[in-house]
Amino acid sequence: MKERLLLRDAVAGFLTISMFGLACGGDSGGGTSSPPPPPAIVTAIHILGTPDSLEQLQSLQLSAQAFDAAGAEILNPRLQWSSLDLRVATIDSAGNVIARKPGVARIVVKANAAADTVRIAVRMRWLTVRASNVGEWVCGIGGDSTAYCWGRINWTNFTRPTEVATSQRFGSVSVGSVHACGVTGGGEVYCWGGNSDGQLGNGTRDSSLVPVRVKLDVPAVQVEAAWQSTCALVASGDVYCWGSNGSGQLGTMPRTALDSSLVPIKVPSLPPLASISATGAHACGVARSGEMYCWGNNYYAQIGDGSYGNVRTATHIPNLTVTSAAAGWDASCGITISSGVYCWGDRTVPQISAYVPAPVPPSNTATAVSVGNWHRCFVTPSGASCWGDNLSGQLGSGTVGPYEAAPIPVQGGGRFVSVAAGFVTTCGLTGLGEAYCWGLNAYGDVGDGTTTLRAAPTRVLDPIT
Repeated sequence: MKERLLLRDAVAGFLTISMFGLACGGDSGGGTSSPPPPPAIVTAIHILGTPDSLEQLQSLQLSAQAFDAAGAEILNPRLQWSSLDLRVATIDSAGNVIARKPGVARIVVKANAAADTVRIAVRMRWLTVRASNVGEWVCGIGGDSTAYCWGRINWTNFTRPTEVATSQRFGSVSVGSVHACGVTGGGEVYCWGGNSDGQLGNGTRDSSLVPVRVKLDVPAVQVEAAWQSTCALVASGDVYCWGSNGSGQLGTMPRTALDSSLVPIKVPSLPPLASISATGAHACGVARSGEMYCWGNNYYAQIGDGSYGNVRTATHIPNLTVTSAAAGWDASCGITISSGVYCWGDRTVPQISAYVPAPVPPSNTATAVSVGNWHRCFVTPSGASCWGDNLSGQLGSGTVGPYEAAPIPVQGGGRFVSVAAGFVTTCGLTGLGEAYCWGLNAYGDVGDGTTTLRAAPTRVLDPIT
């Protein structure tokens, strides 16, 4: 009896174990489950749908197609993305490319031992371009807020844009005779170049090939580099100037006509301003109320109060309300709300001379105006026009000739949203961020890689990175 009970218990235990094994997927024959197949080996990979070029700061999502040795496509392969030119473009682990600086980016994808490479050109996108009207050079700000300059710089000719040696990033830039200045996103002002009159504003007369910070204690919203001086507009609407005051361009009464200030000093007797413009040896500002004030050199009647001769304090221009203003070497202009562009100055040039603001037809829809060295330009929705001296082709009409007393269209001027009249060069910026320049180009200030005169707008080359 005892033996039967033991046999019964053994059989019951065997059945229990067998049933448990079947429930867990085992087989009664004693076999084991098959291991998963090994991952497919990628032997070929191709990047899909890449464009020939990207615009600066434009992004792009890349993808790739992978295949095994039999030519079958492998779904969801593990990809490793990288850029061989991180200064030009970067890419993250998901294949998202961001264009950084002009140049050619080499993008690589890898999976196992397979790899593919594509080249993508990054095109320059200009945010602003400014031409010096007292020197033959130009500076601009690229899409990543990097400053570039070209033309005659420190007695050397640069025929295409060259990056300014600084880690600072600028929202705007202005170009004087031998110095330039920019404002950072934080409102700090940096200047570089010649400094014989303290126009760099750092408390010295030492020139600098790299930007140095101006000793301005309050954040600036705009800076204007002029002949041998500089002015900055701060958030409160006050204006500070520094450098030469030989013509009263600092807006103060000096002890002698040759006084200079090596650090910023506040221009007195001004209401809060909305914008400023300074070049040559005079400056103008637009009050928040729309009234206009000018001070400094007035040899050509560019102050606009009906007189000529230096004006050492900020002077209100009567009977004129403007939205913006531009000061040039020999003249000044402003844009009114309803009547378009008014200009004055050039008292030695009978064709365009005026001691007080005079209307410039047809400009009643002007959106921007710029005054250079003996020539002027404005932009309307239908295009850009220039007038004045054209002996170097700086009017952009495609021809070279004497003075034009009335505005003439710039070739292809409908592309431009702004213009910058310079010394014997003019530049325009399109809505797509392309920069064009035209004029004498003796020192490469057109930026097309040559020193050949250009009487019509010529595309500025991308910088070499």
